[in-house]
Amino acid sequence: MRNEAAVKQAITRELRRAGAWYTMPHQRGYSKPGVPDILILYKGHFLAIEAKYNGNTPSAHQEQQMREIEENQGDTMVLDETNWMWIKRWLGQY
Repeated sequence: MRNEAAVKQAITRELRRAGAWYTMPHQRGYSKPGVPDILILYKGHFLAIEAKYNGNTPSAHQEQQMREIEENQGDTMVLDETNWMWIKRWLGQY
């Protein structure tokens, strides 16, 4: 993989293969800062993914959003070119 877009593409390919509902929200003036890149609902389970590349890490806003999601019983992951396949494990739980 050569960039973050390729990481997102690999993840969404697995989501489509599994039949998961997902969306990739665009940050606009009405959105909270740091909303994760991919929001997923699969068999009643919510997952938010922050995609990264080349050792990049989530911003403070992204970390805050992930904490709030987890406090509300959702799952979160930070996936990059080295661990993007973890989405298969998460999907396989359900």
